[in-house]
Amino acid sequence: MAILFSNRTRGGEKAAWILACIFISWFAWVFYLLLAPLKKD
Repeated sequence: MAILFSNRTRGGEKAAWILACIFISWFAWVFYLLLAPLKKD
């Protein structure tokens, strides 16, 4: 959300950063679901 209101980037660069953050966080969530239980009881 901070990227959306930031003045550091504009236009396509801002959109790319927002999409990257969404994709990377979603991708990390998938890895968490697959790899989180590393230890077995």
